[in-house]
Amino acid sequence: MNAVEISILSYLIGSVPFSYIIPKLKGIDIREIGSGNVGATNVSRALGPYYALLCGALDVTKAYLACYIASIYSTQFVPIAGMFAMIGHVFSMFLKFRAGKGVSTFFGFLLFVDWKIALLLLAMAVVGIVETRIVSVNSLSISIWAPMLLAIFGHVGSALAAIVMSALIFYTHRENIRRLVESRELRIGGR
Repeated sequence: MNAVEISILSYLIGSVPFSYIIPKLKGIDIREIGSGNVGATNVSRALGPYYALLCGALDVTKAYLACYIASIYSTQFVPIAGMFAMIGHVFSMFLKFRAGKGVSTFFGFLLFVDWKIALLLLAMAVVGIVETRIVSVNSLSISIWAPMLLAIFGHVGSALAAIVMSALIFYTHRENIRRLVESRELRIGGR
């Protein structure tokens, strides 16, 4: 496979909208609940934390799988696979190019590239969520830290891809950022 084929395959894998499919199996259209976002945080609002963890884990897995397949052909394809899996997740062809915010697929990419960095960022996010009870703040925070940590630990190609992916996370969180600025962002358990 070449880079173009890896990009297309990774996009298709990333496009599978688990956070839409699983609630739909329970008779719920996730796009009509809470924020309307097709992501694990909104699944938590609709179905609770266990379903949110399942959807999040599947979103992590699809990015990891795309990176794994890419690595079979060349490790240089891994950053491309991660980016296109995330683009597929955010702009899913199965949901009229509107789906999740990309954080779980970003984590799947990080987990494949360097599991120690991924777990460090996960720990930082968990502590941050416990302290603030605001998921979006911590999603934005890890998207800032990830490219720096990847670069520091020698994953230069992945760090460059992570900059693009982080910019996409900021784009998908633009409404959250506006609500944060206005002190209106929802906290976990809040209304």
